[in-house]
Amino acid sequence: MQKLKIIIGLLFVLNCCSAQQNLISNGDFEQYIACPTNQGQMSNVYYWGNAGGTPDYMNSCSSNWLVDVPNNVNGFQNARSGNGYIGIVVYASQSTNVREYVATELYFGNLVAGKKYCFTCYVSPSGGAKYSIDALGVFLSPSAMGASCSFCLIDTPAYFVNTTVITDTTNWVKVSGVFTATGSERYLILGNFNTDSATATSIINPQGYPGTYFYIDDVSLYEITEPYAGNDTTLCLGDSVRLGTTAVAGVNYVWKPSLGLSDSTSSNPIAQPNVTTTYTITISDTAIRTCACDSMAEITVTVSACAPNPEFYIPTLLIGQQQFVIPNLPEGTTLTLYDLLGRKVFQQENYQNQFYAHYLSAACYTYELKPPNAERITGKICVIN
Repeated sequence: MQKLKIIIGLLFVLNCCSAQQNLISNGDFEQYIACPTNQGQMSNVYYWGNAGGTPDYMNSCSSNWLVDVPNNVNGFQNARSGNGYIGIVVYASQSTNVREYVATELYFGNLVAGKKYCFTCYVSPSGGAKYSIDALGVFLSPSAMGASCSFCLIDTPAYFVNTTVITDTTNWVKVSGVFTATGSERYLILGNFNTDSATATSIINPQGYPGTYFYIDDVSLYEITEPYAGNDTTLCLGDSVRLGTTAVAGVNYVWKPSLGLSDSTSSNPIAQPNVTTTYTITISDTAIRTCACDSMAEITVTVSACAPNPEFYIPTLLIGQQQFVIPNLPEGTTLTLYDLLGRKVFQQENYQNQFYAHYLSAACYTYELKPPNAERITGKICVIN
């Protein structure tokens, strides 16, 4: 297999902590080493390379009409954003499986196994060509690979293939899809991976040359944020539980129903329902709206009346080395102590009277006692050393 030569340019500092980073560098093709002066100069584009044929880079900075924007040898099209875009041959009716491909290395290296990703690009078929097709696809490879010969088919199943024939030569048409990564993906290759017999065609210009040429702009690949509601849980009536997880920048959250929630648009609201309730969280990832990636998750909060609290004698004052003894505690009782600022200073599940006054500074504290399957008990205790 022919090795793909990736041109590495300047390293731009990006926010690597953002969950919504486009994993495609220079996806709008605005960063270039030099203005194109002729066809087949994909090597002029930072972070991209030729993976088959002689793909073209076009930019309004060019003084050669062959690769100018918006008028060039293939037709007329303004850049969707900025001043540049690329072009590839994806079909030819008079020869078999004629193809061009472009490729780039993903910004953060390999994708994460099991994670879902949203791919998007914008395509415009050249009005100078006779045909348009459906089969623009994406393949992700662990190594820099290309076609085994010039202008020939890369015969591999694509991760995503557009199945609608694109006939609009005036506007940019969005091509997008979702796939789940295996963890080996490091290089993205773009082109037509279908054979001619598996490629649907449509005539867009009867007088055009006998093939299909696609302009491509604004390529992106984003990790999709998966919703998390939490694990199903059971509460005593009057108790509460926190749902969801930490918020992710660029993601909108909606919980339904809102009854019993502290905030129905928070990523992790507090729920205190009066009856058993199944809450559904819907997230909308604003960075990848082109993939229509709204998704949902559920959690059921079961509300139980719980048994009444047993009678306990709970001391309110501890002196010196005195032990905090609560007689007849059932197994599984949780004791939590808070200072007057609400900070947790002690907690023990299955408390069996192991706390002593000298563990804490002299002050007053709030205690919370939670017997199993019973209501919680709260009160105040003071420590004197």
